[in-house]
Amino acid sequence: MEQMQNPFEKISQELSDIKSLLAKLTNGKPTQTKEPVFIGIDQASEIVGLAKATVYKLIHTRKIPYYKTGKRVFFKSAELMTWIESGQRKTRAQIAAEV
Repeated sequence: MEQMQNPFEKISQELSDIKSLLAKLTNGKPTQTKEPVFIGIDQASEIVGLAKATVYKLIHTRKIPYYKTGKRVFFKSAELMTWIESGQRKTRAQIAAEV
């Protein structure tokens, strides 16, 4: 009669297998969490789809999220995407569904 394997041992073995596969994929280097990536005005202009002059105007009026050190301006691409998404307008179907 075959003995039933302890489910916790099986899970532990599978976890060990996954760890070894991840180590092979990363060449033994620990995986890094993504740090905030700062971009310049040119990349920010491309992301938001506006001219650099318009982005500078949005900075001046403090309508766009940005960082400044000295005379240089920086942006986080994730914050720009969130800023764009915050301007979403509801469709007529969405408005009708709420009524």
